[in-house]
Amino acid sequence: MIERIDVAIAEIGFRTAFSHATKTRRRSASVLVTVHTEDGEIGWGEAAPRPYVTGEDIDTVIAILTAWRPEELTGMRSGDFGRDLTALSALNLTERLGGVRGHATAAAVETALLDALCRRHDRSMVSALSTALGTAPAAGFGYTTTIDLTADIHRAVGALPRKRAPHIKIKADRDVAAAAYTARLVRRLRPDATISVDANNSWALADVLAEAATFSDAGIGWLEEPLAARDWSGLRTLGEAGLPVMLDESFCGPDDLATSIRFQAATHMNVRVSKVGGPLRAAAAIRDIRAGGLDYQIGVQVGEVGPLWATGRALAAVATDAAAVEVGRQDEWFAQPLTSPGYHVDREHGLAAPVVGSGHGVRPTAWLSSQLTPAVGWTLGDGWTTLSTNSRKAAR
Repeated sequence: MIERIDVAIAEIGFRTAFSHATKTRRRSASVLVTVHTEDGEIGWGEAAPRPYVTGEDIDTVIAILTAWRPEELTGMRSGDFGRDLTALSALNLTERLGGVRGHATAAAVETALLDALCRRHDRSMVSALSTALGTAPAAGFGYTTTIDLTADIHRAVGALPRKRAPHIKIKADRDVAAAAYTARLVRRLRPDATISVDANNSWALADVLAEAATFSDAGIGWLEEPLAARDWSGLRTLGEAGLPVMLDESFCGPDDLATSIRFQAATHMNVRVSKVGGPLRAAAAIRDIRAGGLDYQIGVQVGEVGPLWATGRALAAVATDAAAVEVGRQDEWFAQPLTSPGYHVDREHGLAAPVVGSGHGVRPTAWLSSQLTPAVGWTLGDGWTTLSTNSRKAAR
């Protein structure tokens, strides 16, 4: 049973701004949820709300949480890890916490509860998700390299490891022709690579169709969100033109997946823990995607602080048939380590691995804790209490 919940806001400045075709981000925007159980375990979760994805922002997450009654959660006290994991999966927190407009909130709570459950049984989140997916985990995996159109393409591609075929994601702007040209250049430089192009919903259908032959010549694996979100008819037209499509903003749960399959609007789905409602919801989404005959990648939100990227690593370790895996660039975005152990990838070999340890394996550093703004708290018997009303506005 939950005895206490602490909720804090993490808005940590980036070293440099991150931009894509429609957005620029200069700081993280996460809500951190810490769950304290009656047996002394602590679970740490994170929401990375994005209004243009799930309709949530930081204030929305706080509002959804404070409308929730944590004391209603039952069924995770059998003492058996498997039974408790099944009970947690059956809670379907996305329905309890805001429905389709509360997926990031649900992800924070589910991640915290799963982290606490795994720690109680001295199990890793990898083992929990391996059970959920029915897949044996891998010790490590290759990860996606993102290249911006403003980069020196020859230098960026030339710096990639040669011992394994990379996945290269081209972060496009609104210029479709420039993206198509870059894809063809990347193909010439790395014939062994898989290539995707992410347009972030910024292109017009006619412009994409005009470059269809160039994209096909480049042998792209997929175009990620080329059109406005949920433009089902337009996406189907791209498929009819022979262009594979990955949905990201257009895919947040089972309804989106079902609609996509009905329209034959996509070949791939981007599974991100925060937007689909948590790690167990992500595992369920992968099962549904497989059943629908589609492919998928494990994605990230820009600026994940800790629990989300660590949980994503655990998911990637068991999602061994994923077409690609994103792992973020926390060591480049943040000047200070935010977690212990810290974020790490093997850039020399293009490899990443799940964090070793119980739960998702990470805890906040003292520096991160000093930067957080307490928002609300809940205790059994007393309910929700506002911890801070003005400090966040003053800090911003």
